[in-house]
Parts: sequence; structure tokens; C-alpha cells
Amino acid sequence: MAHAWQNPGSLAPVIGASGAIAGVLGAFLVRLGTSRIRFLWLPIPLLFFWRVRLAVPAFVVLPLWFAEQFWLATSGQEGAVAMWAHVGGFAYGVVFALLVAATGLEKRLIHPSIERQVGFVQNVQLVAAIEAGARGNLDQARRTTRGVLASDPSNIDARRLAYDTALEAQDVPEAIQHASRLLDYYVARKEDALARDLIAEISSWADASLPARFSLRAGDFFEKQGDIRQARREYERLLKNHPAEEPTLRALLRLADLAGRDGAADDARSWLDRASGHPACSSDWRAMVERKRRELR
Repeated sequence: MAHAWQNPGSLAPVIGASGAIAGVLGAFLVRLGTSRIRFLWLPIPLLFFWRVRLAVPAFVVLPLWFAEQFWLATSGQEGAVAMWAHVGGFAYGVVFALLVAATGLEKRLIHPSIERQVGFVQNVQLVAAIEAGARGNLDQARRTTRGVLASDPSNIDARRLAYDTALEAQDVPEAIQHASRLLDYYVARKEDALARDLIAEISSWADASLPARFSLRAGDFFEKQGDIRQARREYERLLKNHPAEEPTLRALLRLADLAGRDGAADDARSWLDRASGHPACSSDWRAMVERKRRELR
């Protein structure tokens, strides 16, 4: 608008973001005027070893920049740059930032919205469950944690507490159930270290009791992490503990793919043979097995 005001008859297209950047600079002057802006000065551009670093307050740099833009705009030396867009943008940024500060808009509307996204308020019931566990009242801790999960199944802290208390109470089936959900959450949220620790921990005491889905998810996790040896170990654990279940068929195909990727075609064929003879290998699965055989050939 500032550019059009000063150049009403211009037909030149005005393209670029510098007017908006000037607005950011104006708002920066109001909000962060005492901040120091760092500069790198090369007295002779080709001599990179001769350089000077400077840190100048924003309230010094930005008004000087604005004065330069205003002078270029009023002196008719704009050239191919819309200097009045810089002048208007900077002025707009200053006025807008002053209005936001004067009305308290940021504190009333923006801050609470940000806090809701980044703030952390723990569930009161979960705090009570943690305190009950600390006092040694394991039954109360487990009951309260179940209540939290009933109302908020995706509460990862409650899920972890439920797993820990079930483990402490030696309730293996419930601990495994919570561990399976925890692994899903950790993988989905890319908490790789927590996922690794959980798999290692539960594998140390529940090897044969691990459900097929847990081992398959663990193998897939390690495969995506590039830990092929551990992925094979999880898939083979699935084969040993749940030979007739459908996830085992998936594991056989993954083992065949890994062997083929390593150039071990005979091993890959062996895994595919086992897959084609699996009880869950329906016509759709057989078509996939045959396609993988053709790819090997």
C-alpha cells in the first residue's frame, strides 16, 4: 500500500517478501530493542581470514536501517527495489507491535494458547496413584491408575505406571498387555531410546510369554532403526513362540526380504518355503509369496 501510494501510475510488478521482513524488523525494534544483533564484517571480501565480528543493539541498527530506506525512497534512488514497501512495512510493524502491547492482546489470548500446547499439567488421579505406590499401597495405586486409563487411554505416564505396578505385583499378563501398548506409543512418538529399553527389559523376563504382535512390532522397529541383527532375533523369537499365528507368517516374509537384501537367495527361498506352508497362508498370501519368489529369480 505504501508503494502504491507513492507510485500510483506504476505498472511494474512488485514481487518479494522484503516488505513483510521490514514489518518483522519494526516489531522486533519494539519488542526486542535491547537485543544485540551479530554482524560479520569482511573489510576485503576475498580475504576471509581478515574478518571482524560485531554485536550491535537493535535500537541502534534498526532505526539506521529504516533511515537509509526512507532516504533511498524519498531521494528517487529506488532503482528496481520498492523502497516504499520497506518504509511502509517497517512502520506497520512498529505500530502493530505497540498496539499488541497496549491492548494486552498477547497476554490475554496468545500466551494461554501457547501454554495449553507446551505446558504440562499432570492428572490429579495419576499423582494420587504415584503417591499411593510410594507409600507401598500397591492395590490402591493400580486401581487408581486403571481409572486414569479408563478416562484417558493414551496417557503414556499412566500406562507406564500401570506397567510398573503390574510388574511389581507379579501380574505378568497385565504387565505384558501394558507393555504392548507402551511400545506402540513409544514407536509412534519416535521415543527410540525408550522403545529399545522397554523391549530389552520385557524380553529379559517374559520371553516365551510375549504376544506375537509385540515381537512383530519390535522386529519392525529394529528393522527401521537399521539394527538388522536384532530385527532377525525378534522375528525368530516370534517363530519359536507362536509358530501357527498369522503374525508369524508376516515375520517369515520379513526374514525372506532381509535375506534377499543380503544376497542370501537360498536362505530367502527357505523362509518363503516355510511361509507357503504356514497354516495362515491363504490364497492372497500365496500370491505374495510367489511374487517374492519371482523377484528372487
